[in-house]
Amino acid sequence: MAAYDEKFRLQVTKDYMEHPNAQRIVEEHNVPIRTVYKWASRYRNGGEEALKKKSTKPIRLANETSEYDKRIIVATWQELYNQNNPATRSIASLRRELAAKGIDKSEPTLKRIITANVNSIKSG
Repeated sequence: MAAYDEKFRLQVTKDYMEHPNAQRIVEEHNVPIRTVYKWASRYRNGGEEALKKKSTKPIRLANETSEYDKRIIVATWQELYNQNNPATRSIASLRRELAAKGIDKSEPTLKRIITANVNSIKSG
């Protein structure tokens, strides 16, 4: 997929709006026809501003663990770790403890959070 700068998108779109022959635009500017239609639609609905490049990165990940939950997870793991009972040092034990506190996270998520905070857990 080619990246087009704003100036080029605006030029192609205005050319298409003035002379709505998509096939001619495709041939002259070497842009896919669907792209021409998409840009024209955006331009009609939002003007030049709608043709500006926008980040596709989500502002927040849907499943991102909150800092509050991370602190609870680390503190709970630390409690289990400090019990000196190998049976309580499992992710399954941690999941049970967290479920009682209303936190439901997958094993990989818990492992990732614990691994990222391993130094604070051992020193605590």
